[in-house]
Amino acid sequence: MLFFVQYNEADLTAANLLAFNVSTGALNADGTPTGNGIIRFKGVPYSRSFYRSMEREFEESNYRVNVDYSPTDNALWYLSVTTGHRAGGFNLGYFSAFPSYDSEEVTSYELGHKGSYMDNTLQINASTYQYVYENIHGQFESQSFLGGVSTSVVGYPEAETKGFELEAIYMPQPNWIIGGNYSYTDARFSEEIVDAFGNRGVIEVNNPDAPSSLYSIKERERPINGVKMERIPENKLSVYSNYTQELNDGSIDYLVGVSWTDEIIWSDAAMPYHISPAFSRVDMKATWTNNEGDLEVMFFVNNVMDKIGVRNMSTDDETQGFLVSVVPTLPRMGGISFTKKFGAY
Repeated sequence: MLFFVQYNEADLTAANLLAFNVSTGALNADGTPTGNGIIRFKGVPYSRSFYRSMEREFEESNYRVNVDYSPTDNALWYLSVTTGHRAGGFNLGYFSAFPSYDSEEVTSYELGHKGSYMDNTLQINASTYQYVYENIHGQFESQSFLGGVSTSVVGYPEAETKGFELEAIYMPQPNWIIGGNYSYTDARFSEEIVDAFGNRGVIEVNNPDAPSSLYSIKERERPINGVKMERIPENKLSVYSNYTQELNDGSIDYLVGVSWTDEIIWSDAAMPYHISPAFSRVDMKATWTNNEGDLEVMFFVNNVMDKIGVRNMSTDDETQGFLVSVVPTLPRMGGISFTKKFGAY
């Protein structure tokens, strides 16, 4: 249930104010204070409240079908179909055009392979998948039934996520490991939504080219069918190499890692100035460990090339001057650490 209270003052004319204050005993007939009441100088305060009560039950069932096939002892192929649900809920705090929303449903289709090759020196894991969402939940701007725009959890009719993942680990020598992974994700809204007011898609509130003071809600609607979902980079890649050098007094592990992240959309309307560019990062680390294994010295340099990307972005509306706030990735950072182990370990 929801309660909403609004406070206002009804303006009165000077004559009516005098009559009102006389009637309450705050003023004498000649306008002098009596000292026995509160004098109203502007108007009469009043309030009004709204009440909305809702109740719903959500009960769902899921299933999973999985088929495995192993042509050899070192290889596995699998095909799975899985469903899942997330319970619906209420937009009790927003006076949304969507006072409640139904459960979210996802059906996952996945075809994958896991295998070891070349005398177990090469391991490959790969999968391709498709997730089909029905009534997918998201926080979006929509028209409020009290007027204006409010942020609400909205169940969008349909969205699809298609992708591919590959992971490989190779050991060319017993003391050398090379590995990496790559992922491709295409996540989009695949059906349009129309709210109770006939608006299609989302309402842009953070677009400086269409401020709410000049453009109506209808003029700021943005269809979302086919638009990429936010905060999901299309491509991600990482590669690493770990080489171990044996010494008389211990060993040194040399680790180098390289990663790359594609551009990221940070707003549901996917406007160009709310998209951060792709960025990369190189990390290096060398770790010496003595023969007893109780002493360790590590040297590291993170983000060797000092490449700065965007880790998070938030956008504001016209009342905040369309402020865009960015949280950057960390700059180049290096250091040294010592670890000494005592007792049983």
